[in-house]
Amino acid sequence: MPRPERQAEDVLRLVELHAEPGRPVRVFGSCVGASVPLRLLQEHPERVDAVVTHDVPPIELLPAPQEMHGFFEEVHLAYARGGVLAGLRRLGERIVPVGGLESREFVVQRPAAQLSRPLGRELLFFPGGYNGYVDDPASFARQLELLLETLPTRAGAVCAAPE
Repeated sequence: MPRPERQAEDVLRLVELHAEPGRPVRVFGSCVGASVPLRLLQEHPERVDAVVTHDVPPIELLPAPQEMHGFFEEVHLAYARGGVLAGLRRLGERIVPVGGLESREFVVQRPAAQLSRPLGRELLFFPGGYNGYVDDPASFARQLELLLETLPTRAGAVCAAPE
């Protein structure tokens, strides 16, 4: 599996091909896929207006990450470079952590809750559990669309509702 920085560059190429030139976009990512838009935001903040992270997995955000290293070894390796939280704090007003309403006790939601605190954000809950977008895609999409429509827009950014 390609590393998040490589995937972020791939997403940037898609943005450059399909988004309005020079206009920042809003990006959604779930679980390990949430690390890609976060990396894109860190490396190309001029192209990203907001990132909605669903059950973001970086265990380094937890108070005792060593407890989870075995369980999330692959995720840990993806973030082993360090400095994740410091970089995310700088861009925190553009990150919206969310989790599944029915997966509040799941271990994968703990980092999302931990991420929300230093960003000064409340962890928002979407319909369903960890895979709410699979279990009830219509409700999940409505909630995501509502969130994207209500986020403040930075100068030059565009938020288009799905057709």
